[in-house]
Amino acid sequence: MLGTQIKIRRLVLGINQPELARRLGISVTTLSNWEVGHTSPKVSWLPHLAEALRTDIGFLLSVDTEQAIRDHDVAHREQ
Repeated sequence: MLGTQIKIRRLVLGINQPELARRLGISVTTLSNWEVGHTSPKVSWLPHLAEALRTDIGFLLSVDTEQAIRDHDVAHREQ
């Protein structure tokens, strides 16, 4: 599910894979593998991912994708 959340946020922000990979200092292949679930980032990467994707770690670890998007949007409107 983490890979799905990464991809959702990347697409919502209008960032392509090469740009996000550049921001994170990783290869496009690594990012692609995370997004499709072949591999997962280490826990130490979560803060970096959250920052680059302008979200929080809770969103990235959400299992219910649709609910996570709704909760994320509500929380950020309230800020």
